[in-house]
Amino acid sequence: MRFAIMAFATLLLAAGCRSEPTAAPASQLSPKALAVAINQEGGRAFVGFKEANATVGVDERGRVLVSAETVARMKEYLRGLGLEVLREWDKPFVVVRMNASESLVSALLSHPNIQYVEPIVPGKWD
Repeated sequence: MRFAIMAFATLLLAAGCRSEPTAAPASQLSPKALAVAINQEGGRAFVGFKEANATVGVDERGRVLVSAETVARMKEYLRGLGLEVLREWDKPFVVVRMNASESLVSALLSHPNIQYVEPIVPGKWD
């Protein structure tokens, strides 16, 4: 019974929350479109890190595959580019604020230690 109540409550909460996604997932956007999407969200974005020879920074089981040294080095790299690091953890991603341009997004996406750059799109309650 407790499970049924919790499941119903979760369903109600999920039904009331919706997100306004971009036309395509961030990974499918061009650098120019991604820059526009980031700037529409106040310049806030997630930047995910990975090792240079890897495809992901976290595996499907949630294990972090990025060394602490790489994470620290990448945070300094972002700050050196003038990005403001708003939130950071001991995980392989950060929240940054930037004045996104096509060239900046291209540079970030082409870095061998950056897995993704995604705008932060908040959910909206109905």
